[in-house]
This record gives sequence, structure tokens and C-alpha cells, in this order.
Amino acid sequence: MIIKVTKCSICGSDLHPYHGDKIGTNDYAQPMEKFCTGHEMIGEIVDVGKAVRNHKKGDKVMVEGGKGCGECLPCRMGKANICLGYTKGIIGTAYGISPKLNGGHADYFQVFNADIGAKKNPRRSYR
Repeated sequence: MIIKVTKCSICGSDLHPYHGDKIGTNDYAQPMEKFCTGHEMIGEIVDVGKAVRNHKKGDKVMVEGGKGCGECLPCRMGKANICLGYTKGIIGTAYGISPKLNGGHADYFQVFNADIGAKKNPRRSYR
């Protein structure tokens, strides 16, 4: 699913690359491929893939901070933030902390496993 980002906050972890610090195995003092930071975003859906069932074009959503596997028990319960794939090193972690998974400080953003990784909030317009 692709969203047009309307807002993306700056988290403390977005400052680690700037300062050349570390997050886990990511050592930002060392050369690495460029990537886009930001993992706390909201926006409007502009495109959905065939596998997306719970969202449609035009929906306004907030996005989980990271990409869950979509298959473990926490993911199936809507808790991608504690995906078992993170602890097993199977999948990427938070959006925007390494070249493996770009973040939302951009005009458009790809949400992986969108049915569990994005939430609608009908009471807010996100504008």
C-alpha cells in the first residue's frame, strides 16, 4: 500500500544517524547506503495492492513504527510492534533506521503488511 504522507514526526532514533551513534547493529559512524528516516507517520492511501483487504484508496491512516511479519501471533492480533520476527532477526525492524527499510520523511511511503501495519481512525482527518 502507498500513502501520501501528511505528517511524520521526528523521533529520538532519527537523531542517531545525524550524530553518528548506534542503534543495535547499525553504526552510523560507518559508511552506509543512504536511506530515508522517519517511522511515525500518518497519511492518505493513494494505492493498494491485491493483498490489502482492510483499506481502500482515500482512507486516512496512521502507520505502525515497523514492518511486522504478518504471520506470528502478535501480528495476527494487530500488535506488529512486538512481532516475533524482530527478536528472531527474520525481518527488518523500525522503518527509517537503516537502508533495509526506508522511513516516512518523504512525500510518499510504502506500508508493508498494510492490513496489520496501518490503522484507520474515522474520528480524525489527519490534516
